[in-house]
Amino acid sequence: MTIHFFGRWKMLAGLLLPLMVSLGCTTATSTEAPHAKEQLELVLGPGSFYLPDPRVGLAQLSSYKETLTVTFDGTRAGQPQGWSTTYLMLHTQEPPAHLLTIESTGDIPVADPTLIAEVDGAAYQVREDGKCRGKAIDPQNSLVERFEPAGLLNGLLGAEEAGQETVADQRPADVPAEEAGAPRD
Repeated sequence: MTIHFFGRWKMLAGLLLPLMVSLGCTTATSTEAPHAKEQLELVLGPGSFYLPDPRVGLAQLSSYKETLTVTFDGTRAGQPQGWSTTYLMLHTQEPPAHLLTIESTGDIPVADPTLIAEVDGAAYQVREDGKCRGKAIDPQNSLVERFEPAGLLNGLLGAEEAGQETVADQRPADVPAEEAGAPRD
């Protein structure tokens, strides 16, 4: 499935404005009392496609691989800066296991930890110093879940669906094989 984005600023505004309004954030001008509220208009993309949680459907997969690369190329305090951080996560249901690697390059500190693995009730971390540490997993405080690449993404509001396609011999689950162009069984 390919989705067209109508400007990241619209998506960001669509996510932040309702949150700010719900928290009672206000904008005051010099002539208004400090507690006066201004009505803000929320503008979403024109489509009807909404994906509030990018992790939807992952829990039902027997295994998957996620890759997220975040890059910056611009200036900070007037000085040129560029960096990139890549999160790579491998997950299997049987046996239940997660492996997350975090690699950073450029003008950004090295991620610490650089590798996190959770398997057989234990969490293992390889820290920046290269040493491996292990401990029992606290199910309520999983580092892998906190840094899961899909969980680091914002939801998608008001996008237009551009169609469906078969990728690597996989078709969307809700499309019959004939419609996806796959041969009949």
